[in-house]
Amino acid sequence: LRWGASTTLAWVATFLFGVLVVTSILVAAISEFSSNFDTLSEQALGGVDEFTDWLATGPLKMDAGGLNEAVDNALETLKDDPSGAITGTVSVLSTTSSLLAAGVLTLLTTLFLMKDREIMWLWFTKLFPSGAQPRVDAAGRAGWEVLISYTRVTLTSAVVDSTVIGIASWIAGLPVAFALAVVVFLFAFIPTVGAIFSGLLVVAVALVSQGPTTALVM
Repeated sequence: LRWGASTTLAWVATFLFGVLVVTSILVAAISEFSSNFDTLSEQALGGVDEFTDWLATGPLKMDAGGLNEAVDNALETLKDDPSGAITGTVSVLSTTSSLLAAGVLTLLTTLFLMKDREIMWLWFTKLFPSGAQPRVDAAGRAGWEVLISYTRVTLTSAVVDSTVIGIASWIAGLPVAFALAVVVFLFAFIPTVGAIFSGLLVVAVALVSQGPTTALVM
């Protein structure tokens, strides 16, 4: 708008730029993980071997040979047929078509909120009795401001956390530093459990690739 562009051109350009940025980041993260999968697999197997050796020769004196076999089978299945390995998880969440529909719906909702949110909100307030419309409008706008503030704080926290984790992972020599940073950023928008799961993933990758000391630091 400051450059003299029309409103329509401004929101279309902003929307397309946002989609392009998010898609590029996800593609780069997935590519990095895929290219380093063999390395991570070997490191994970080495870590499991060390752990089972410790169980067998350490104070516990446990036979954990089955653990090695289970990990080997899981990694081979994921390597040979990754789509088949994750079918169970995907089916629990939704089918592929449902995920695609949800993605399209999210994009369309974002598009309309960027373009016509004021018109949509005015239409919604008219569903209430005329005497209640001012209160509904005030409450909705106050809630919208709270949501904006929450999103800004969460976004700032996600950027800071992912940047710190990404730099720390790169310094520590983790093979998928960028992918881990993306995971930390995305999971930051999941309240409470998101940071826990992403933190556990970072620690797990550090453990199998660099050892317990690096994992403890991470």
